[in-house]
Amino acid sequence: MATECYQIGRLLLNAGTQEVTRDGEPVSLPPLSFSLLLTLARHAPNVVTTAQLEEEVWSGLVIDRGTINKRVVLVRNALRAAGCEKDYIAVVRGTGYRLAVPVERVDDAAADGSGNGEGHATAPHVALDATPSNSTLRWLVLALVVVVLGAVIGTDLFDWRFGPAPIQTAAPDLAPLTNFSGADSIAVLPLEPVSDSEGDQYFAEGIAREIIHRLGHYSGLSVASPASSFEFQGASEPTAEIGRRLGVQTLLGGSVHRQNGRIIVMTSLRDAASGQTIWADRYDHPENEIFQVQDDIVNRVASVLRVSPDERSGDGRVATTGNIEAYTLYLKGQSQIDRRISEGVEPVRLALKSFRDAARLDPDFVRAHIGLASASFLIPSYDEAVDRDEWLARAEASARYALDLDPSSAEATGVLAAIVSSQGDPLRAAGLFNRAMDLGNRDPNVLHWHAMLATSMGYFEGLLPVLEDAYRLDPLNQLLGCSLAGSLNFSGQPEEALVVLGGMEHFDRRDLSAAVASLYLGDWDAARSLLRGLHLRMGVLPVAYADLLVEAFANPPRREYVEQAFVEGVHRQELLDLVAFEALLIMGSPRAFDLEAELTGSWFEHRLPEAVWHNWGVELRRDARFKGWIRALGYDQYWRKYGWPDRCRPTGLDDFECV
Repeated sequence: MATECYQIGRLLLNAGTQEVTRDGEPVSLPPLSFSLLLTLARHAPNVVTTAQLEEEVWSGLVIDRGTINKRVVLVRNALRAAGCEKDYIAVVRGTGYRLAVPVERVDDAAADGSGNGEGHATAPHVALDATPSNSTLRWLVLALVVVVLGAVIGTDLFDWRFGPAPIQTAAPDLAPLTNFSGADSIAVLPLEPVSDSEGDQYFAEGIAREIIHRLGHYSGLSVASPASSFEFQGASEPTAEIGRRLGVQTLLGGSVHRQNGRIIVMTSLRDAASGQTIWADRYDHPENEIFQVQDDIVNRVASVLRVSPDERSGDGRVATTGNIEAYTLYLKGQSQIDRRISEGVEPVRLALKSFRDAARLDPDFVRAHIGLASASFLIPSYDEAVDRDEWLARAEASARYALDLDPSSAEATGVLAAIVSSQGDPLRAAGLFNRAMDLGNRDPNVLHWHAMLATSMGYFEGLLPVLEDAYRLDPLNQLLGCSLAGSLNFSGQPEEALVVLGGMEHFDRRDLSAAVASLYLGDWDAARSLLRGLHLRMGVLPVAYADLLVEAFANPPRREYVEQAFVEGVHRQELLDLVAFEALLIMGSPRAFDLEAELTGSWFEHRLPEAVWHNWGVELRRDARFKGWIRALGYDQYWRKYGWPDRCRPTGLDDFECV
């Protein structure tokens, strides 16, 4: 009987031997990752829904989309480590996943290298990771390692996994570093749950998040955010490569096990460059002492790295809870809300429920209320059908409640600033954002929202160094990357913008920034491809009108014709007026105002789109109607108080001009 084999891009997958190779070299995939890749290959080129994946890969288990998403990330990381330069798995928003490379079923002769098919290299038989999935067996193995550790104190057998596959080093060391003199940067990788329970996965991930949060309150220490460090969950890359990509000197990893009301956390701090162990320890406590465990780990890491708490930002413990169930729900909500870029509004709604349940269990749990505020604020950004003002009012109530509980919370202050900005009060929002920074904000979401307001108001040159510093610490954070790329475009650096955007998944804001960079560079084909069917702020840009938009740049004599075509498209009801309005703003055309679009209730009611500040928008900015829009938003009052942006200046006591 012929073996089931697939050529997937440059990968060769053999279902019979459960092997994957790339150009003849083995690619190590744990069984679950192999099963996911095989399922996608069997259905290629079709989309595989999350329901199908649950049935075919996780048959008989109850999981959520977060579990599937994490497994997809693990497969992507493994393929990147094997040399695959592009993402083989594409996200189909709101539906599922598909393979983004050509897939062909081949015979087993090609798979074992005996065939004559051109391009098929010999695939040596290499055993895959056969780690048992049974949680009890894994726990027994882990306990045995602990016993061995006690017998050989000081050796490097305390080699806890940072994920399902062990991190490899160029040469294994047998003794901890003895000459370590401290470091100023660290990444905390997701802790590995010993059990396959979904709750334990959230719990283990949440402990790592909490350690990151707490370490962020130490002065002189750069801490990679979860958005970046969690990309390496289950990574097979050498520590040096992980450290290079995250821009850090040290890596903290480990494992978590919960059993019979107790929690055992094992941690290992490594030097990223050499892979050598700097420090390792084991913590065994009652489950309700998890906060003490986190304190002990943070204090020990800080001592080893030789850093001190930042008195300005406190220690981060005021906002926590003594209720372990509320805490677990909060951690679950954090994991859910981070999936919004790839999955849309659904994980935000799930996070809202998790945060609400956590707050009900402990009404004084500050960070649960901050989570409620963030999720409520994000709902109208991902669901245009909801009542925007109602959700912003809910978000504001939660943020203010959190501040009543903890007036010095930088996170709550930053979320409130974003809410106030969306409600149309830039003066008050800017003041709140500045206060959040003074309180020591480390939340990349708050920085992203701050950057959105600053860019909307025309500040981007001064924003660049701030975003570059933040992105250096958080190089895989897609929201920060988009903010940085936008500022690079406005500052005349589109090549650098495309470098930042190049490693990201495709989503609307990313593709719009890439399209604008392509317009700056005169790459008309790339711009067309990115803009066709793109969802702008208030709707989809149809293919024909995307091509017209690019034509206005590629063929300047046709610009007036293109502008008129957009206006007539609205009159013929082929194009939504707000979509045409934004498209004309992207073109820098004052004809946008000829549409007389109703901005009340839209995204544009309280904020300028950053597109108005592009280099080619001089005619738009000189239009009297643009000046009226600026005054209606109150931006000119802010500029007079805090300084004029790059493209505007005062022309008298009560007048100004933008060029």
